[in-house]
Amino acid sequence: MEDIIKRIYRKFGFTLKNRNVEIRNREQFLSKYDVKLNKDLLISAYPYIQKLEKRLNIVAIQDYKSGVIIKFDNLQLYVESWEEFFIICEVFIEKDYNFLSTQDYILFDIGCNIGIASLFFSQNQKIKKIYSFEPVKDTYENALINFRLNKIVSSKVEIFNFGIGDADKTETFLFDRNIKGNTGIRGLKSINYKNSRSQEKREVLIKDASKVFLSIFSNNLKENSVLKIDCEGAEYEILRNLDKNNLISKVAIFIIEWHDEGAAILENILTK
Repeated sequence: MEDIIKRIYRKFGFTLKNRNVEIRNREQFLSKYDVKLNKDLLISAYPYIQKLEKRLNIVAIQDYKSGVIIKFDNLQLYVESWEEFFIICEVFIEKDYNFLSTQDYILFDIGCNIGIASLFFSQNQKIKKIYSFEPVKDTYENALINFRLNKIVSSKVEIFNFGIGDADKTETFLFDRNIKGNTGIRGLKSINYKNSRSQEKREVLIKDASKVFLSIFSNNLKENSVLKIDCEGAEYEILRNLDKNNLISKVAIFIIEWHDEGAAILENILTK
């Protein structure tokens, strides 16, 4: 009977896997790493660890607090979820934020999360100063851990525990430590939060984008600037705010992840 079921599944392009066998295979592969307390995290992040092993020089993965520290290429990163391993792949393997330039820059990292992108940017010799913004205190504190673990490259990073928006205000975000990268004003528009079973709420501080930028620009009069935005839906109000206050032209390079309202709104502002 089992063989018949397998043949039917194969006929329609599916395969059956024994989950216990799959987990044992993952455990065997990951046994090289000194992780005992948070082994389940490694098992869930297995596909991304495989990917990282192929492209990066992983020195170690070891237990730390509620997650693990992964050491590679002279960096150390504290992560608590499979999502954060996925982000490491995006940033350090797929190089989503890579750019080349002969000029020096300051960089705004809006949506700093646990600091992965800021640490990637800090290795770029042309980036002289990084201003990072993370409104959720839990996530901000994890970013602080990562900056402390990497003092040489993070010495050029200044991080703020507030978000950037169209006005000074407070917001309430849904929060799940396993999907920190989806946290923001989108709330249940995020499919991950819609499926989350461990949601909490966090009150966060948001500051007027133009006021914050003008203050930073005044201390960096001769520097070009790069604006990286990955802030789960707030990108629209941020660019509208900068446009209204004639600050768009102060930014030389934009690196933007857009969400529910589409790309056209942002393209129109930037094209204008």
